[in-house]
Amino acid sequence: GAEGAAYSFVSAEERGLLKSACELGCQLSILNAEGRCVFAEPADEEGGTPVGGPPGRERTQTVRREVFHGGDRLALIVARLPVCDTPPRADSGEGEEPTRRPDLRAVHFAVRLAESLILSAVRQTLTTRVHLAHVEEAYCELQLKAGRLEQAVQRMRDADRVKANFLATVSHELRTPLTSVLGYSEMLLAGFAGPLNEEQRDYLSTVMVKGEQLLALISKLL
Repeated sequence: GAEGAAYSFVSAEERGLLKSACELGCQLSILNAEGRCVFAEPADEEGGTPVGGPPGRERTQTVRREVFHGGDRLALIVARLPVCDTPPRADSGEGEEPTRRPDLRAVHFAVRLAESLILSAVRQTLTTRVHLAHVEEAYCELQLKAGRLEQAVQRMRDADRVKANFLATVSHELRTPLTSVLGYSEMLLAGFAGPLNEEQRDYLSTVMVKGEQLLALISKLL
């Protein structure tokens, strides 16, 4: 899930920020949900604040924080702060507190920084997955539209073939014979087959007029 992949999306710059936080004087470890250390050194199993040793020696104060997202445990952040309890100086007054360094605020800063980077990585992962899902959905929709377009183009090609066959048929079966009819009618009117009476000439004139009208319609159609 996004939780398991969160650390792989933490950039080198962000890991550098975590290392810089450690340079403030604390030790930082991040364990994933399976307990595997993914940053720095593994934390101890018991945690808590170990008891201090003899005066002048360092002990460790530990801060733990679990990181959750959507009810799922993402990680455990463990920050350790070496604490040096220096005994009071001879010239100090009674009740003077031991000197503690470095500051505990550095630990809380490192923990908050680590938590922020982990949650940011998770959000980035989820955003990337949503984006990829939208891209995949858009690609499927584009493929569907491309298929429909291809079918429409094929139908147009089929219609063009039908139209071409129809025009060829009209040209061959109608215009060619009609041209012959008009040609012979014109020759008859010219008297090539002998003289015609007035009634015959009227009939041929009507044939010529109607034939030319029909030829004009066929020419427009073609």
